[in-house]
Amino acid sequence: MASACVIGGGPAGAVAGIVLARHGWKVVLLEQKPFPRSKVCGECLSDLGFQTLANLDLTRELSRHAVQLTATRLVRGGESLRIDLPRPMWGYSRGRLDETLLAAAAQAGVEILQPERMTAIQPGETPVVRRANGPDLTCDVVVLADGRSATTAGLTAVKPTGDFGIKTHLRGVRMPANEIWLVGMDRAYVGLAAIEGGLTNVAIGVRQELLAEHRGDLQKVFESLVAQNAILGRAVVGAESAGEWLGSPLPRYAPRGNWPQNVYPVGNALAALEPVGGEGMGLAMASAAMVAGGIVAGESATAIFRRASALWRIRRPACRGVARLLMHPAAGALLPLGVSVGPMIAALMGKSANRPSVSFSSVG
Repeated sequence: MASACVIGGGPAGAVAGIVLARHGWKVVLLEQKPFPRSKVCGECLSDLGFQTLANLDLTRELSRHAVQLTATRLVRGGESLRIDLPRPMWGYSRGRLDETLLAAAAQAGVEILQPERMTAIQPGETPVVRRANGPDLTCDVVVLADGRSATTAGLTAVKPTGDFGIKTHLRGVRMPANEIWLVGMDRAYVGLAAIEGGLTNVAIGVRQELLAEHRGDLQKVFESLVAQNAILGRAVVGAESAGEWLGSPLPRYAPRGNWPQNVYPVGNALAALEPVGGEGMGLAMASAAMVAGGIVAGESATAIFRRASALWRIRRPACRGVARLLMHPAAGALLPLGVSVGPMIAALMGKSANRPSVSFSSVG
């Protein structure tokens, strides 16, 4: 029986484990954190992610509890631009999604070691995974899904971007439950989206210097951003905190090649893009299903990497361009910004060639 070691129990690792186990592979999955856990994440599942789960018959829990998001609203200054998405996205917390998918992996026959940490990989014909709390594991392939695998796999670590992601949950935010908000301002953008349980996820991309101005106090960073935008301020006035503030460096890098023999990266271990498009979880799961499927089919590593890397080819520069426009101090009025960027954002989120419906409003 072929065997695989999957490193990381998030969406990418769980999906890879499920695909391999359902095809008769012996799969051991290592996850270093106990669940449930909170992570810096926009907590919006794109149509790409939803369709990946649908192909695996894993959307029942999601469809019952997630919030369907059918439009995105760009906000800059006193103007807002509403864009109907060609296909819905889904608001669902990472804590709940991670638990749901890991449970599905266990049901598929994946052996889960949690909490357990991989300390090193010895690649080769039969790779060896060294563990922090147990004997080494020898397998036929290693699937890296822990988002930090460059150094442990012997590759050069990616350079930090200097940008940070921060997030929290609020209760009582005043905005349409079916909309995703992207609020642009100098040196930051704020994303808001409803998730299950009547909560709103607040995810922020912020430049390092702005974080330093507030001495790393994430609550004060948020308060300073709220003070800059009246539309955002009205949405969150009176809202109650429903979770702690979390912060993490914001990764951004293209797919990397030349991975060691029989070592396959998926999700953020392979590439990372600006989170403004809400594609992080979707790309993680789609790449995991694609890579695991290629392994099962006996495809060459080169072919698997080429096809998986193509998932990021258009999305990376497009999402980076949108984020830079939203954060640029000279972005100006939202009307010209929306005309050029709105359809791009809708296409990224909805994955449709149809031109989306766009409507403008102005707030004095």
